[in-house]
Amino acid sequence: MTGHRWISVHAPAVELKALAWGPPDGPVALCLHGFPDTAYGWRNFAPRLAEAGWQVVAPFMRGYAPSSIPSDGSYHIGALMDDALQVRSAAGGTDRDVLIGHDCRNTRPPMRYAELHQHWTSPPALPTLYLHGRDDGCMTAAFTHWMIPRVMPEGSDVAIVESAGHFLQLDQPERTADLVLGFVGAAG
Repeated sequence: MTGHRWISVHAPAVELKALAWGPPDGPVALCLHGFPDTAYGWRNFAPRLAEAGWQVVAPFMRGYAPSSIPSDGSYHIGALMDDALQVRSAAGGTDRDVLIGHDCRNTRPPMRYAELHQHWTSPPALPTLYLHGRDDGCMTAAFTHWMIPRVMPEGSDVAIVESAGHFLQLDQPERTADLVLGFVGAAG
């Protein structure tokens, strides 16, 4: 893996480390991993977005080395969202930033993160691209047909990635990056 740099973030409850590719002053494409992946899971996907001018930032989520175990013991979505906001701020976020997430789980948060957690349980407010691997063994691609009219806001899109399972960014990094760039455009 070449062309990356490290970002260190000192958040209130956790010390976070993140990999970053692309121009440090570019808009941030914040790539969040799920279980059992790590920030390294974005290594083949990130350079394609970096070539288009995005500053791709992939933190090792709380509890995943080299980030620390959180002092507050929380691994809830609200806590992860707080961490993501801390990382985005440390990377010099802009009004053009995008969030790219993989496999986030939903559990009841402690009060400290309850307000952020409400965003997770609400329908998306901004145009959203939902990608699903045709060969995903965790979830069926059959439900994607109802997402646009029933769940997603205007301007959203859904695509099924052929020859990909649950880890699109690993199975089809070029195709997945092309779909993301087709939705968000180049950074410049």
